[in-house]
Amino acid sequence: TNVLHATPCMRNTMRNCRALLRPGGLMVVNEVVRTNAFAQITFGLTDGWWFFASDPGRRNEISPLMAWETWVRLFAEAGFERSYRMNGPGPLEAQAVMIGSVARRDGGAAPPAAGGHVLANADSPLGVIAGKALVQGGATRLVLATPGAVSKARDADWKWLPKGVAVERVSCDVAGGEAAAALL
Repeated sequence: TNVLHATPCMRNTMRNCRALLRPGGLMVVNEVVRTNAFAQITFGLTDGWWFFASDPGRRNEISPLMAWETWVRLFAEAGFERSYRMNGPGPLEAQAVMIGSVARRDGGAAPPAAGGHVLANADSPLGVIAGKALVQGGATRLVLATPGAVSKARDADWKWLPKGVAVERVSCDVAGGEAAAALL
């Protein structure tokens, strides 16, 4: 969370992150996508804030924080097939959760094994975005885990699912390791 922007060379950072993923893999990043005076004054006092100044890709920038458009370009340059973002309204508009997806086939490698994927807090906007990325990557079974009672009220968020994708809704607090393991 809010760490990738603080590296000295974003192109290298993104390429290194991409190299850690297998075909069909996802990278989830939580980053601030807009600077402000408070951030500049507060974090500008730390040495790490200024690492970006040596990055050739960020010359003439006043902050290491990057707009969504810059992230899209970096995801693409690093070899991610697609990128997505989700951010909230009002004060949360500057914070974004981003997902970069790797193509299912990379240099002739086999696609990831078919099977189920458990999505925690599946009814959140991030859960829906992650579900879309998984289905586009070939997932054929989604387990939508939500804490508390299972409600059909959010089914409209999942109407985009293509035929052939099995969906199971469960009530599970995945913060408990045993409960989450039982879903697999």
